[in-house]
Amino acid sequence: MKRILVAIAIIAALLVVGGCTASKPTASPTQTKAATPTATPHAIPTSIPSPTVATATATRPLPTETPTESVTTSGKVVDVELSARVILLKTDKGVVLPLALVEGADIFGPNGNEIPLRNVSIGNTVTAKGRRGSNGMLVSEVHVLPPKTKLSDWRIVVGKGDGSVWLVSTKSGPVKQLLPPPADKSFSGYLWSVSPDKKIMAYVRYVDWREDDASASLEIMDLKTLQKKVILPHLLKPGVSWKTLPDDADRAAMVENTPVWNHAGTAFAFISAHEGKANLYLYDLKSGEVRLLASPPYNAAWPKWSPDDRWIIFSDIQAFGVGAGPTGGALWSVSADGKTKARRLSPNEKLFEYVFAWISKRHVLTAFVSIAGNASPTVVNIASGERITPIETGELLRSSYVLSAGAPGKPSASFWTVNSTSSSFWRLPKPIIIENALEFHGKYLPYRGHDGKCYVYRVAERKSVESPEVWCEGDISPTGEYVVKNTGNLLVKKPDDHLEISSTKSGTKVNAYLSDVPTTKWAPDGSVLLAVRYRGHMKKDLFGIDPKSGEVSLIMRDLDYMPGKFPVSFLHRVP
Repeated sequence: MKRILVAIAIIAALLVVGGCTASKPTASPTQTKAATPTATPHAIPTSIPSPTVATATATRPLPTETPTESVTTSGKVVDVELSARVILLKTDKGVVLPLALVEGADIFGPNGNEIPLRNVSIGNTVTAKGRRGSNGMLVSEVHVLPPKTKLSDWRIVVGKGDGSVWLVSTKSGPVKQLLPPPADKSFSGYLWSVSPDKKIMAYVRYVDWREDDASASLEIMDLKTLQKKVILPHLLKPGVSWKTLPDDADRAAMVENTPVWNHAGTAFAFISAHEGKANLYLYDLKSGEVRLLASPPYNAAWPKWSPDDRWIIFSDIQAFGVGAGPTGGALWSVSADGKTKARRLSPNEKLFEYVFAWISKRHVLTAFVSIAGNASPTVVNIASGERITPIETGELLRSSYVLSAGAPGKPSASFWTVNSTSSSFWRLPKPIIIENALEFHGKYLPYRGHDGKCYVYRVAERKSVESPEVWCEGDISPTGEYVVKNTGNLLVKKPDDHLEISSTKSGTKVNAYLSDVPTTKWAPDGSVLLAVRYRGHMKKDLFGIDPKSGEVSLIMRDLDYMPGKFPVSFLHRVP
């Protein structure tokens, strides 16, 4: 009886831990702590419960039950859940196995011996035998086989829910902690980005945002040697309280300040307020120099590099705001070498103008944000400031954020198809009629024409091709070999929710049994599909999926994830 009570206490404690976190009060920036920064989601650290359970050496009887029929089942574990009464295993066959009734037993393994819960993890194959009674199936025999993953082994950099940053293997999970968790995850953390050549990680380390002792620094790390270097020890003016800085300058330098690499990987742009206001700076990797590029009237934010790395476009934010978005937000441009002074591109500094995409080395397609939605799509020359309104503009497809626009003055000569989320574009020899376009996938733009048929615009061939329906049913892998379709959603949960992966060549389909998946991301070579899975409130896990077999493997628990962003950077594939 004592053992049973201890087990109940352990499981009850696990249910309570992580249920709440203390939050600091919000008030005006000039007095106390402001709202939690939106730049870093606040997940509650949670993992599969792993209580220490003593393994019995003698066979123990099952709780008294009136058997009605025998049950034998097997399958791959796709979910583990701890409830108030039972520990459940859900298999890929849709079978939910209650491994233990808390009142009557611990977890039983072969020969009636207890097994620790840590021996059961997602991706394993479980076989169970038991009998069905009034309380469901009581498992009398459980065999758990370790997973033999077929996943390709990629090294990735991943942010965890506790604020730490890790080097992770898609095949075996966490490899090494790169940055430790901050003491206070709510108001401290990292904003990091990996160079295009995958050798260097640049990051802003911020501590106690909106506290009296708030501080931030800019650092880099060699991802091979793991050596660190401090570039700027202070991103706020030393000896000056954040309260005396211009409004939201501390936010621009601390929680909105992810370093942005140029395409060559030789430099990155960032924001710093170490000179008293939030300005735009550049760090040159070769020379080690930090150079001031621009000091706009308010707060520099969110820099973007031109395709040839010669220009940087950025926003000037009066106040970042919450919910309704920022106040102000004019676009500015400056040459990366600093020889051409920064200039405002937006005609009105009070309206928020943003970049849909670069459409040439010197031109961007922009739009204003208004109450009615995106307005006044405009082509802007970032060098001269010239603004041109396209004479033919397609509908903004809100489902996929694709905008089609004819070339100014010569609508028959070329046609732009622009994706706002990837900043990618194509210059087409002639217009294509798009009824509904899907997401851009590097080499392909799948869309449905007005005739209802599925087409794919192939960038390399510069032409649209009528294609099988599967191309228009989901997210295409970078090689165009697979398409993944999510059969479930976060609002309406069904027992058979899963990811369906289809081959574009053969049409064959495999199912990956993983529900509550808001987003997926392909490896650069399409060999691994990463998936974020919600596991209860504010709990997110990272899984890897083999597109050939549909095999699901848990990579890491407790992911630092914000909707719309995928906190994973692929480094290289391990031979």
